[in-house]
Amino acid sequence: MNYTFNVAKREFRRIGSSKFYLFMLFLLPVSLFSFFAYVYETGVLREIPIAVCDYDNSELSRTYINFIESTGSMKILKYVQSETDIKNEFLDGNIYAAFVIPNNFEKDTKSGKPASVIVYNNTTNLITGNTVYKDALTFTKMFSGGVLLKKMRSKGITEESAMNILNAVKIDSRPLYNPNYNYLNYLIPGLVPVMLQMAIMLLTAVIISSEFSHGTFGNLLEAAGGSVWALLAGKAVPYLLINTATALLIPGLFYSFFKIDVPGSLTGAALLFILFSISSVFFGILISTFSRNYMFTAEISLFLNTPAFIFSGFVYPFRAMPGPHVWFAQLMPFTHFIDAYLKIGVMESSVKTALPEILALTAFALLSIVFTLSILYLRKRHFLKSETRGRMGRKNMLKYIFKIFQREVSVVLKDRDVFMIIIIAPIFYAFVYASLYYYKTEEKVPVAVVDMDRSEFSETFTRRMNTSRMLETVLITGDMNEAKSMMASMKIHGIVFIPHNSSVELKSKESVTLTVYLNTSRFLVSNDINKAVNEVASSFNEENRKVCLQSMGYNTREAENLTEPVRSDIRPMFNTPETYGDYLIPGMLVLILHQTLLIGLSECIAREREYKKIGEIKAAAGNRAAAALAGKTSFYFLMYTAYSLFFFAVIFPVFKINLFGSAPALILTTLLLILSSIFLAIFVSSFFKRKFVALIIIAFTSYPLFFISGYVFPSYALPVPLQYFSKIFAVTPYLRAFSRITQSGAGFGNVSGEIISLSAITLVLFAFALLRIKYLFSREP
Repeated sequence: MNYTFNVAKREFRRIGSSKFYLFMLFLLPVSLFSFFAYVYETGVLREIPIAVCDYDNSELSRTYINFIESTGSMKILKYVQSETDIKNEFLDGNIYAAFVIPNNFEKDTKSGKPASVIVYNNTTNLITGNTVYKDALTFTKMFSGGVLLKKMRSKGITEESAMNILNAVKIDSRPLYNPNYNYLNYLIPGLVPVMLQMAIMLLTAVIISSEFSHGTFGNLLEAAGGSVWALLAGKAVPYLLINTATALLIPGLFYSFFKIDVPGSLTGAALLFILFSISSVFFGILISTFSRNYMFTAEISLFLNTPAFIFSGFVYPFRAMPGPHVWFAQLMPFTHFIDAYLKIGVMESSVKTALPEILALTAFALLSIVFTLSILYLRKRHFLKSETRGRMGRKNMLKYIFKIFQREVSVVLKDRDVFMIIIIAPIFYAFVYASLYYYKTEEKVPVAVVDMDRSEFSETFTRRMNTSRMLETVLITGDMNEAKSMMASMKIHGIVFIPHNSSVELKSKESVTLTVYLNTSRFLVSNDINKAVNEVASSFNEENRKVCLQSMGYNTREAENLTEPVRSDIRPMFNTPETYGDYLIPGMLVLILHQTLLIGLSECIAREREYKKIGEIKAAAGNRAAAALAGKTSFYFLMYTAYSLFFFAVIFPVFKINLFGSAPALILTTLLLILSSIFLAIFVSSFFKRKFVALIIIAFTSYPLFFISGYVFPSYALPVPLQYFSKIFAVTPYLRAFSRITQSGAGFGNVSGEIISLSAITLVLFAFALLRIKYLFSREP
C-alpha cells in the first residue's frame, strides 16, 4: 500500500507541475461540454428557410400559404416567380425547400379535380429534409381534409360523420423519452461522453510510455518498490479520482445547468458514468504499455477514439453497418456506455435491461488491468536486463524552397508519429468511414404490433407494414407489457397499438385511432418508423374515402379525384434516395482531409520547436521566412491535393457518391481549403513547444469546427454568435460550397461568395503564418 501511495503521490506531483495536464483534466472537459451544449442550445429546428412560387394567386392559394407559415418549423424567405428561380435559390444555398402552387389551384379544387402542390425538398441534409417532409405532409392533409369536409357537408353529411370518413384510421404518434425532438437532449448525451472518453484515453495512453520516452521508468519502478501492481494502482489512482469527479459532475451538475433532461435514474446514470470513466482510464493505460514511444501510444488512442462516435450505433444503426465495423465498435467503451445510458438515464428502464452493457464495461476495466499487468511485468524484466547490460558496457529562392521541401519529406518519412497521421490516416480513414455507410440506408427497423383486435383489418394493416422496406414486425402480441419490455431492452424501436373493436368501428363508419410509440432516443430511426406507419394509414384512408364517396353517388373517377382534393407531391432533391451514405460520406471525407492535415502538420511544426530545429530550418531556407513557408506549404499542398483527387476520382465512384456540379469549382475550393488549413496549422502550432501538446490540442479543437460548419446541424439554427464565429474558419464556407457542388449541381456563379470568403481567409492566414515564422527566425541566432 505504501508503494501504491508513493506512485500516486509522484503522479499527482507530475499532474500539478504541468499546466497542460491541468488544462486537459479540468478546463478542457468543461470548455468542450459547454461548447457543445451552446451549439445545440436552440434544441429544435425552427424557421427552416423556404421559397414559395404561387402560380395561382387565388384566395385558396393564399390560405394554403398561411398554413405553411403557421407550422413554425418553416419560414418563407422568398416569393419567387418560376421554378427556375427556385433552382437558383437552391444552388445559391439560400433555401432548404420550395412550395409550388399550380395554376388553377382554386378552380380545380372547387370543380372536383385533384390539385397537387409540388414540394421540392433538399434532402442533402436529412435533418431538415425529414422535418420538411413531415410538416408538409401533415398540413397539406389538414388543408385537403378541410376542402373535402366542405364538399361532404354540402351533401348533408354531418361534420362528425365527415371527419370519420376523412380519417377512418388515425395515427396518434407518441414520441417517448424525447417528445419534443430536442437536439440538445438527443446529441449532448452522446457527444459529451465520447469527448470525455477521448480526453481520458489520450492522457492515460501516455502515462507509462512517457516514462520510457523520458528515461524515468527506473525511478517509477523504484517508487513502486518493483511491484507492477503498485505501479499500476498508483498511476491509475489520480486519474480515477479526477475523472470520477468529472463523471459525477456531468449528470449531476452539467446536465442540470444546460437543462438536459435525465428522466430516468439520475443515480444510475451517475454510477454508469463512473464505470465508464474507470473502463476508459484502464483501457487508456493498457494502450500506454504498447510502446516505449509516448507519441505512438497517443496516436493509437487517437486512431481508436476518432471514429468512436460514428461507429457506436448512436447515430447510424448497427443493422445498417457491415459486419467488420460492428465488431470494431465493440472495442470501445463508449459503444456499450451509450446504450446503457439511454436505457437507464433516458428510457427509464431497469438496471437489468442494461446488464449486458454494464458487464461489457466491467470486462473492459478488468481485462485492461490483466493485460496491463502482464505487459508491465514483461517491460519490467526487459528493463532490468537492459540496465544490467548497461552497467557492463530565386534561383536561390527556389533552391531554398526545394531544400525545405526535401527536408519536410525526410521528416515525414522518418518520424513515425507524423508518418501515421500524414501518410496512413487519410487513406485508412477514407475507406473505413466510407465503407461504414456502404449500404447507405437502414431497412427493416424492428417494431412490435400490440394487436388487441385480432381482426381482418389488424392483420391487413400489419401485413402492409411489413411490405414497407423500412419496417419489420418482429413481435405480434396482445400484451403491451411484453412490447414495452422489448422497447426497454432496445430490441425494438417502435410499438403500434391496435385497440379492441377497431374493425367493428370501421364497419360502422366510425374512425379508429392507432397509437404509435416511438423511441426518439435515436431521431432518424423514429422518423423512419413514423413515416412508414403513416403511409400505411394513408393508404387505408384513401381506400375508405373512395368507397364512401362512391356510396354518396360519385362515380369511380370522381371518387378517386375527391379522395385527396389537395395533394403534396414531395420531391426529394439532390439526395433523392434519402440515404445516410449520400448525406454523411462526403462530409466525413472533408473532415478526414481537414483534421489529418491540421494534426499532422501541427505535429511537424511543434516538433521543430521541441527538438530545437528552428535554426536548422532558418539555415536551410537561407534566412528567408518566405522560403521556409513556401517549402513546407508545397509539400503538404501536393500531398493533400493528391488525396483530394483520389477521394473524388476513386472513393466517390466506388461508393457511388454524386458529383453533379462543376469539377473546376470543386477543385478550386478544395485547393483553397488545403492552403488555408496549412497556414492555420503552421500559425497555431508554432505556439506549441511539444509535439504531444500540439496533437492533443489540435485534435480536440478541430473536431468541434465540423459541428458548427452547418453541414450536420444547419447554420441558421446555431446561436447567432456561433454563426459569425464559424465563418472565420475556412471549413465553413468550404462545406457550404462543397455540398452544393457535389450534391446540387452548383457551378462557379453559385459559390462565388464562398470562393471569396475562402480566398480572404487564406490570405489572412498566410500573412499570420509568415509573420510567425519571421518572429521565430528572429529569436534564433
